[in-house]
Amino acid sequence: MAMEEEGPSKTLIVLAILPPVLLFIIYHLVEGFTTKPKSPPFMHAILPLILAILSVVFSVFGFFAAKDEEPEWGSALPYKIVEALSIGYILISLVFAGLIVILYFLG
Repeated sequence: MAMEEEGPSKTLIVLAILPPVLLFIIYHLVEGFTTKPKSPPFMHAILPLILAILSVVFSVFGFFAAKDEEPEWGSALPYKIVEALSIGYILISLVFAGLIVILYFLG
């Protein structure tokens, strides 16, 4: 009986795609991290900070989902790529959150 090789689940794919989408939205909401944004404070300070925190949460979930779905036998490369991307998204989200706090809350 041959075992069919399955790929990552749809949930894992969504958890891998959602953080960069959120980071893209954050970048546009803060207008490229300008020091004098034209949007109201909710749109350039509070909402992007919430989205950065959500990006970290989704990245952590994606990392652990990839670890859980990783097969014992066969190719684990797609799962390792998702794990590495998740770690990168966590770091970028934390940098974005730090920039938002420094520029708009402390500045």
